[in-house]
Amino acid sequence: MEVEKYIEEKIKDNKKISYSSTIKSIRDVLKLEQSDKRWDEDIWSIAMDLTKDKCTKQTPKTIYFR
Repeated sequence: MEVEKYIEEKIKDNKKISYSSTIKSIRDVLKLEQSDKRWDEDIWSIAMDLTKDKCTKQTPKTIYFR
């Protein structure tokens, strides 16, 4: 799953990930048009679900790590 790979890479190097950068990166990997917004909430929901045990805090637009 592309979202899971993205999250694992970002956790290694970053203290936080944002909604906009995550969505943009996943759209690029999946070759979705940047103007196609219909998958955005699904992508972010998956990201939030994947990180709930690995993060220190989640807000509607940012996930923070240690």
